[in-house]
Amino acid sequence: MAWKDPNNVLETWDPTHDDNPCSWFHVTCDNLNYTIRIELYENDLNGSIPTTLGNLSNLLRLELQGNLLTGTIPASLGGISTLQYLRLNGNKLSGFIPASLGKIKGLHVLRLDGNMLTGTVPSEILSLTREGNLSE
Repeated sequence: MAWKDPNNVLETWDPTHDDNPCSWFHVTCDNLNYTIRIELYENDLNGSIPTTLGNLSNLLRLELQGNLLTGTIPASLGGISTLQYLRLNGNKLSGFIPASLGKIKGLHVLRLDGNMLTGTVPSEILSLTREGNLSE
């Protein structure tokens, strides 16, 4: 994992072992062992968001708010069509908001405030609010 973890909340995350991520702290899986939730909020994690999180095709919740994450928001997160909650607020993320997030038609909550993002909100994301999907 590329994150620095001063509070040791990722102590069970060891990708060098064949352990199922479902046994890792702050990860929830469904009955088929698909990762559906990652909840790592307010843990002082720092580093960038791995683009490989976009490979979690069954993820419902990605909760990374209130950390010290830097870098850009990976466009790959827009490929998680099942995502309902994406909270990246209260970090130190920079750059543009990826338009690919607008592909997540089932998104109910999108929180990006409290970062150092630049540019305008992509029209693809604005269309989600017009369609009534986003509640926050």
